[in-house]
Amino acid sequence: MKLSKVGKILRVKEYASTRSSLKRVCLLVDTKWGMKPRDQELSNLMER
Repeated sequence: MKLSKVGKILRVKEYASTRSSLKRVCLLVDTKWGMKPRDQELSNLMER
């Protein structure tokens, strides 16, 4: 089953919000390409 972009973001959001033991998230960004829109979306989501 292939998830859409929105589906993937929702799964990450669900995972992060339901794991009480999750203390930190590390977002790796390839310096060759910099922050892509998807990276920024994930960063914004994790700041909440």
